[in-house]
Amino acid sequence: MPPQADWIGIVGQVAAWALPPLPQRPLDDELLKTPAFTEEFLRCVAHQRIGGLVAAAADAGALDRAPPHLRQKLGVANTEALRASLAIEAHAIAVSDALTSAGIDHALLKGCATAHLDYPDPELRHTGDVDLFVDRSHFARLDKLLPATGHRRALPPFSDRWELSYAKDITYLAPSGIEVDVHLNLVGGYWGVRSDWASLLQRRDWFDLAGSTLPALDAPGRVIQAAVHSASGAAPRLGSAADVFQITGTQPDVVGAVAERAADLGAAPLVATGVLRSAEAFGGVDTEIATWAQSVPVADSERAALAALASGRGHAVWMSGARALPVPRRVAYLTPLLLPSRQHLRARGLSRVDHLRASMSAVRPRRSD
Repeated sequence: MPPQADWIGIVGQVAAWALPPLPQRPLDDELLKTPAFTEEFLRCVAHQRIGGLVAAAADAGALDRAPPHLRQKLGVANTEALRASLAIEAHAIAVSDALTSAGIDHALLKGCATAHLDYPDPELRHTGDVDLFVDRSHFARLDKLLPATGHRRALPPFSDRWELSYAKDITYLAPSGIEVDVHLNLVGGYWGVRSDWASLLQRRDWFDLAGSTLPALDAPGRVIQAAVHSASGAAPRLGSAADVFQITGTQPDVVGAVAERAADLGAAPLVATGVLRSAEAFGGVDTEIATWAQSVPVADSERAALAALASGRGHAVWMSGARALPVPRRVAYLTPLLLPSRQHLRARGLSRVDHLRASMSAVRPRRSD
């Protein structure tokens, strides 16, 4: 049986059948005969929230040699995921309408936007929560508006001042349990400090959903966001990785704009890394966007920042941000990370000693390089 990490590649190999520019590679017959194949395959599909594309790939023949009961179970799981996505979209409409009425600049991210802007059928792109990108200068108003509509914060900030300057995202919970992730940056740490991600909000697309007109990033911005998300964490996120190829595969002129804008952001290595991780998951190494990504040079300091981001260790990501700041600003940046507010620690069930120990362990590998 493949290791857990390999299931992302296996599911990506199947989902690629439903993505226009990607190759249709059949699964190995011996793998399909493995007793636990169905259970592990469906577990990964659900975790990656990619059931819509996998169901479409099955209709295209990707799972014709799989056990007969797999497609039946996939259909049941896909129906449940679609129900969840519809509830989340309804909440996204309510939140976005409230922000628009309050004059708060924002854009819907990920599946809430790409499902309706980039896929021939919104059922192909599931979503697990509401993701909003908000100009940081509007955050103070948003932080009053959401609690007034019944949302509560999942965690207190490291410190109020640090949050206003450097936080990547803040999670709010609706009374229904739906998560609303408010992104003030598209990425944390080194790349969050270095690049002006809010500039992406200057170019937006709009789409109609259930009587509301909702904002999203424009197509190059959506590709960049999807690539950045794919570059973050120990494993690629197949939903965002699929967005990279769905958008660039159906809008060929987008690739040049992605390259230009990533360079303007000073984040071409980050975007390219996300594209290449996406290509590896889906087998899209010969696409135009992957060819561009392979040509992007990466400096040694950038490699260290990318490694921190890919480690999946939050402490390592945040500590990497200090390297992108002038020396006089590093103390103000690092102090709340090493010594966060008591409210923050209490909410996470940590003592100051526990938190400081974890933070220092994230710093040590970088010092030994």
